[in-house]
Amino acid sequence: MLTDEEKRIIELVANTFGMYGGKVLERITHNEEPWKNARKGYGEGIPSSELLPKESMMKYYKKVHAKYGISTEAGLMNYIHDMLKMVS
Repeated sequence: MLTDEEKRIIELVANTFGMYGGKVLERITHNEEPWKNARKGYGEGIPSSELLPKESMMKYYKKVHAKYGISTEAGLMNYIHDMLKMVS
């Protein structure tokens, strides 16, 4: 059984990221720092099995949360909007 907080997070993700297709979500994630760091040394289109370290992801998203307040729909939408501007 999910806690109220877990349900809130699932709703937050569904209400914000749920409107985008796979290619858009891929463009967002592939522009994030942890992904870029794990891909260093790999050319475009070259497969990799590099893991994204949890510490790297935690550090990145703590920074993102401090800037955008991604625990709210408005904050998460602002983050998504800025990420999409970067990859357009």
